[in-house]
Amino acid sequence: MKVQMLESWPVLSLLSLGKNSVFEQALSRTVDLVLLVGLNPGATVLDFTRNDTWRLSVQETTGTSSLRITVTTGFSSSLEEIVFLCAPGSAVEYSGCNSATVQIRAVHANCTANVQVGPIIDSQYILEKDDIGQNVSNAAWVDLGSNAGHPPPFMNYAAILTSGTIDIRTSTLAGGVFFEALGLASHTLLLNQFKIGNYDRLQARGTGAVAQNIRVVWYNRR
Repeated sequence: MKVQMLESWPVLSLLSLGKNSVFEQALSRTVDLVLLVGLNPGATVLDFTRNDTWRLSVQETTGTSSLRITVTTGFSSSLEEIVFLCAPGSAVEYSGCNSATVQIRAVHANCTANVQVGPIIDSQYILEKDDIGQNVSNAAWVDLGSNAGHPPPFMNYAAILTSGTIDIRTSTLAGGVFFEALGLASHTLLLNQFKIGNYDRLQARGTGAVAQNIRVVWYNRR
């Protein structure tokens, strides 16, 4: 496990921010995770005491596994636990306050994750990424985008642009299909607001032998 202390933010006032404020320090770690099965919450990657608000970001960097992230906050008599996922090669963020413990479990395979806590961001603009253009036909299903069908960091919505009728589905890393829609016209509303699960890959297939153009535009909120 590699641990790195990032550059400190300017300290405005120890009285107003508190001695343990994340504006004084930000903790960043690169963690090698081993595949765990069952209900094990995973490795404890952060365990900190704070008296202010903070932003947690987690990024899976090897593209081999989804991450199960557990954040526990509160007090000894009233703990609060939230669990969320991160797709392979993607990233997620969470805002919290006061003390917390962060645990991460590799779901599909051994992998590496970057974890950091920093000052909270008051507002976030809409993020958008126009991915690579691709060609699809009825010969085979194709992973959409440049991350093997998974959403890029901090995004999990997709708008699918195409020149003709297509088939769309989501599949797991093991190949299981959880959603499939066939014969969708290019103007179908679903193609403009498709939500991607953090276990799944987004795939497309053309409906004719002649290849057609397709591009996915990823974004973070509707």
